[in-house]
Amino acid sequence: MSVLNIFDASGDPETGWRHTEKLNESSISQLRDKSAKTTNALNAVPSPFSRIHTFDTAFKLVTSDLVGQQDRASGIYRELVSDCLDAIELVFNANYHISQGDQIDFVNWSTADLTTLLNGTYGQQVLAKTLTTFAEADFIQEPLTISIVKYSGLVIGGSSPFTLMFTSSNLDKSRSQRPDERFRSARYNAHFDLVNPSSGSLYFSKIIPFSKRSAEFKNYLLSIFERNPVMKRNSSKVFWDYLVAEGVGTLTLKASQTKPNVALNGGVFHTAGIALNSNSNVLSTEIFNDHIVRVEYRINENCFHTPTYVHEPERRNFDFLLPIKPEFFNKVKPSDIPKHFRYEILGERVRVIYDNGELDVPRVKDFILGEKTKTEGNIVNVTTDIGGSFLLGIFPFLKVINADGSSNNDYNDF
Repeated sequence: MSVLNIFDASGDPETGWRHTEKLNESSISQLRDKSAKTTNALNAVPSPFSRIHTFDTAFKLVTSDLVGQQDRASGIYRELVSDCLDAIELVFNANYHISQGDQIDFVNWSTADLTTLLNGTYGQQVLAKTLTTFAEADFIQEPLTISIVKYSGLVIGGSSPFTLMFTSSNLDKSRSQRPDERFRSARYNAHFDLVNPSSGSLYFSKIIPFSKRSAEFKNYLLSIFERNPVMKRNSSKVFWDYLVAEGVGTLTLKASQTKPNVALNGGVFHTAGIALNSNSNVLSTEIFNDHIVRVEYRINENCFHTPTYVHEPERRNFDFLLPIKPEFFNKVKPSDIPKHFRYEILGERVRVIYDNGELDVPRVKDFILGEKTKTEGNIVNVTTDIGGSFLLGIFPFLKVINADGSSNNDYNDF
C-alpha cells in the first residue's frame, strides 16, 4: 500500500490509515508542494492576475531555499524564476535584437483602458468590471498599468509590481522529450527562435540563476534597485530578497549606458513607474559582424596586425579579414589584435575568439558556408562568391582623426 500523505512533512514511511499527531510549526515549515510538478498547477488560481501572483510565490519559495540551504521548492518554481530573469534580460537586450533585425515591440496596457468596454456589450461590461475589481483588490497601484513585450507578434511577458516581469503561459515547458515541443504552445514552438547573445542559447530553454548570468545583466539589475532604493522595501522586495540570496551584495555597481524602450502606443516599458531600459551599448553584447571574408592568400603579417590561429593549418594559403564592427576599433588597439583575437578552423567552419583577459567568458562566433543559425555568421569567399579577382592595397598606413578625437570613417576603411 502506498503512503497516503499528500504533503510529506515528517518523512513517516508507514502506509495505510493510522492515527497521527497534528503538524507543528516545525513540520509545517518543511512542507514541499508536490502538486507543482505539473505545469497545470501554475494556472489553477482563479484571479485573472494569478499569473503575476504565481511568479511572486515562485520567488519567495526559491529564495527561502537559498537562505535555508534546502531544496523544498519544486523545479517548476526555479524554472519560473529563471524564465522571469530571461524575460528581463530580453528587455535589456532589446536594442541589440532590434539592431539585428528582430521585431521587438512594446505596448502599455492600463485598467483605465477598460472604461471603453463599459459602453460595450454585456459580456464586455462584465469583463471590464471583473478585471477592475480584481485589480483594485490585488494591487496598490491605481490604475494598474502593465507593459507588454512581444517578439514577432508573440507575447513574451509583461511587467509586474512584484517580480519586475512575468512571462506568458505559452512559454511554460511542455515536459515532452521531443526537441520541437519545448513549450506548451505549438505556435511558440514553431516561431520562437530568439537567442540570448550572452549565453548563445535560446531564451527560456534552460534554468539559469542570477549568479550565473552575464556581468552586464547583473550590474543592470543591481542598478535598478540602487537607483530606486524604495523597491527594496515595497512590493518588489521579493525580487530584491532573491538577488541578495544570490549574492548581489558582493557586486560593485558600475556605470552603464541604457536607453528607454519606447512603447508603440506611447510611454516606455516600465514596472510600477520604474523604467526597464535597454542596453544602449550594442558592443557589450555583440562585437562581430554577421559575415567573415575569406581571401585566397596569406595576409602580410609584417605590415598588418592579424589574429593568431589555434592549431595553425599546415601550408596555409588563405586568410580571413577580421569580422568585427567598426565601432569596436575605438575600444581596442590594432597592435593588440594578435594577442586578443584567434581563429580556429573546425572543418568547414571558422571560429573567431576574442579574449582580452578581463572577460568572464571569451566572445566567440562561428562562421559557416551555406545556411546559418541566428548565432552563426556566413563565410564569404571573394573569389568564388563575388566572381572576380582583385587586389587590395592600403597606402599610406595612416588613421585620420577628427577634431574631437574620433575616427574619420570617410577615410578610414579598415
